Amino acid sequence: MNTNLNILFYLKKPRGYNSGIVPVYMRITINYQRSEISIGREIEPSKWDTARRRAKGTLLQDYKHINIESSGWMQELATTIEELKTDRKY
Repeated sequence: MNTNLNILFYLKKPRGYNSGIVPVYMRITINYQRSEISIGREIEPSKWDTARRRAKGTLLQDYKHINIESSGWMQELATTIEELKTDRKY
């Protein structure tokens, strides 16, 4: 069975947002079923690269830790999907 997996990170501005930091969310889509969760991090919208869906900057104080964490989650999810496919549970 072919499993379609897509993971993306985005900013979700709350209602009535004027300025300041906003939460970062992760959307996981598996075979066209979506689920989204907050990753527990916040960032200034000006520090977010919308096209790349990652934090801008290379220094730790410039939110590099968000990119490192998100890469780790993506790898863990991909590994879990592969394990489920091997066990034929998905």
